[in-house]
Amino acid sequence: MCGIVGIYSFRNDTFNKKAYIDWCLKDMNHRGPDSSGIWGNEKNYITGFVRLAIQDISECGNQPMVSSCGNYCITFNGEIYNAEKYKLLLQQKGIIFKSSGDTEVLLYALIHFGLDTVLNEFDGMYAFAFYDLLKDELIISRDRLGIKPLYIGFNKNDDIIYSSQYNHVINYESLADEAIDFSVIGSYLQLGYMSGGLGVVKNTQLIPHGHYLIINKEGYSIKKYFTVQHDGKGSYTSDFLEKNFTDAVRSQLISDVPVGTFLSGGTDSSLITILANKETKIVSFTSGTNDHETDEKEHAKWLANKFDIPNFAKDISTTDIMQSVNDNTKAYSEPFADFSSLPSLLISKYARQQVKVILSGDGPDELFWGYERTSQRMLRDAKKFHRPWLMNLADFALSKLSVLPKVVSKRMLFSKTFADYYYRSLFLFGSDIWVTKILKEKPAESYFKQHIANTHIDSKGNEGIMNMIWDYEMNIHLQRILLKMDKASMYNSLEVRVPYLSNEILNIASKTIWSDCMSGSNGKINLKKVLAKYTGEEFVNREKKGFLVPMRAWMRNELKQEVTEKIMNMPEALAIGFNKGQLSKMISLHTGGREDYCGIIWAVYSLVNWYNYHRNSYKNS
Repeated sequence: MCGIVGIYSFRNDTFNKKAYIDWCLKDMNHRGPDSSGIWGNEKNYITGFVRLAIQDISECGNQPMVSSCGNYCITFNGEIYNAEKYKLLLQQKGIIFKSSGDTEVLLYALIHFGLDTVLNEFDGMYAFAFYDLLKDELIISRDRLGIKPLYIGFNKNDDIIYSSQYNHVINYESLADEAIDFSVIGSYLQLGYMSGGLGVVKNTQLIPHGHYLIINKEGYSIKKYFTVQHDGKGSYTSDFLEKNFTDAVRSQLISDVPVGTFLSGGTDSSLITILANKETKIVSFTSGTNDHETDEKEHAKWLANKFDIPNFAKDISTTDIMQSVNDNTKAYSEPFADFSSLPSLLISKYARQQVKVILSGDGPDELFWGYERTSQRMLRDAKKFHRPWLMNLADFALSKLSVLPKVVSKRMLFSKTFADYYYRSLFLFGSDIWVTKILKEKPAESYFKQHIANTHIDSKGNEGIMNMIWDYEMNIHLQRILLKMDKASMYNSLEVRVPYLSNEILNIASKTIWSDCMSGSNGKINLKKVLAKYTGEEFVNREKKGFLVPMRAWMRNELKQEVTEKIMNMPEALAIGFNKGQLSKMISLHTGGREDYCGIIWAVYSLVNWYNYHRNSYKNS
């Protein structure tokens, strides 16, 4: 796991770009503290790399890596889990490998098998830049699910810059003075992160997952190579799922350094930990609290004891989390508003004291309809979009006037379609109400939103609705989770792998019929059945607690002054896009205890912190 950066120039040489690349490498040393390097063609391309050594920790695995013929160069952030298969095929072609790692396999696979084979067949998490000296052509790509981030900034008359960190793109000389795109700020305030295909600074973006770029003297083009979409009606036995979960875990245990797991005590991490421990002796890490309502470390300890797995639990206090706010700003080089990043930073720091690699249980809630909002309640809500709007209005009004359960929400009332309604269900707390009030410009939609809506425009029945929900969860909500974990872990020089998001598990999930995953309001039943074979039904079916950050209370007490002053005195470059009076009203309603708007307020606060720390960080260095 590493960090990459590079500049391709359309008209100029890159001799004078080395100082900037040096700054980028120093700035992201936390992504790769073990070694760093720079390579250039002495003309129009230069690339840099910082390394967190995981496979082949010798110098043979260092990057940028150049082919033996000298005509190709790669910088690669991530892991390829089925590299050994292609290494054998390449050896049959006469390739002699100098290293035992996966980077060299990726390099020669791109040369000899081609881009299509690599993108369609390689199983892993990656962001890479592959340069062909003979063609003077650069290919940069992200993995199909977006596990590894990659950002670009472009100027058709000058250069393209890419990096694992967004601040490197926005501080580059041809982009440093670009304006803020407030439509993208609006999208960020709604979703809590900067969506793929968008950038809060104009002419920049997070490359969408499942896409790659081809860059040469003619310009550049962005192409999609993989669509994350639910398209089947498959039904799979527990034994079949267990075998595939086991295969995914086994493949992702490959490492020349110690490996552990995050063990929350919940279903997903528990199964990963059990399966990993069957393959090799691992250690597990748990975060806990002193709050009985949210603490699950006793469940994690029970499981660890049952399977003889060393478990290291860290109690995280309010003081710990408060003290991590500054680290949070530093770690997230683009605006990011999911405050669960705070405990993620702390548990990553704790785990890094003993291991370099962690297996995480992220993914099943999106893969197998595990969230409460993905339950059959949505099927009932969808039906309300097939009746006259006035009926919904009447039901909404009646619920306001009586104690009867609310059957039509304000969100439903003001959504034109069910697709729009579900998209809005992914928004941060309060953003549904306040973004259009506090922001002067209309928010941009997620890059994937319209594609999903169009794909399912003719979908009918329960199956069509649940398939669309799956697509929203995987392409929009999951992206925030993946960005959160990448930045929190890599800030602490820790590689986090996600076995549930392997190619084969993704393929199975995309074909799994929704009813196999659901019982009433409970989701991912198929995964829970696998875990129950090891732990029993009681452990699996207990009520989930979950780690909660008390942000609502903090903003009314400890953080009240800090947050209010930062937001109301934001830099002018941001202030021109906001309605100050509405901002003040929103904050007052929350801090006065009348409403809960902590989600949207934290998003604005994080935006201001991001701008102050990252926007001009190169000039100020």
